Amino acid sequence: MSMISSGVNIKNTEAQESQPCLTVCQSIIFNTKAKERSTVQSKTGQSRHTKSREPPLPLYLRFNVHAMTRSKTLIVKLYQMGLSVSYLRIMELEDMLATSISEHFEADGFVVPTCLKKGVFTVGALDNLDHNPSSMTAASSFHGTGISLFQLPTISNPGEERPPVALPPQGTGHALPEEYATVYPVELNTSKAVVPTRDMKEIVSCMAEVKCSEQQ
Repeated sequence: MSMISSGVNIKNTEAQESQPCLTVCQSIIFNTKAKERSTVQSKTGQSRHTKSREPPLPLYLRFNVHAMTRSKTLIVKLYQMGLSVSYLRIMELEDMLATSISEHFEADGFVVPTCLKKGVFTVGALDNLDHNPSSMTAASSFHGTGISLFQLPTISNPGEERPPVALPPQGTGHALPEEYATVYPVELNTSKAVVPTRDMKEIVSCMAEVKCSEQQ
């Protein structure tokens, strides 16, 4: 394929193949069939692809397009053109990923991104996510919490890499740990507000010390 696209050149024999050449090669491998199945293709109108010859290109295109558009129709068109895996295949892989990640959560005992390292100082930042809070219905309003985790590795302590997510997973189905999956009802009694007691003398003395330090 490199000779077809770039021509014959002895100087480029040891050079790294270009991305267009690799794209064409992966497309050929993905659409090559070990045995013709005319009966199956005539009934369904679609080609059958082998999972053992599933290069990264059709998976990469499918995951990116689905993440940006969430369009099933566009995925089906790419599959019919031989550029992407089928929609059902991606649903199968996404279910495998969710199951494998849930197995990581069960092994760790808590829910954290799988890319985090062990033994590294980690900082968490939380903030509210409010969309249309003035709405009177829950259909157009949203209130949530966003959590960001930051790790601070050093040269002496780069951290320990965690095991990667493996496919297929060991089990079937996915579920969060019990403390994350079960949300107990909470009721706030607004008629009886409990205000903690505080000694005002301690606050005044602290303010006086701060003022003296600023004047110095």
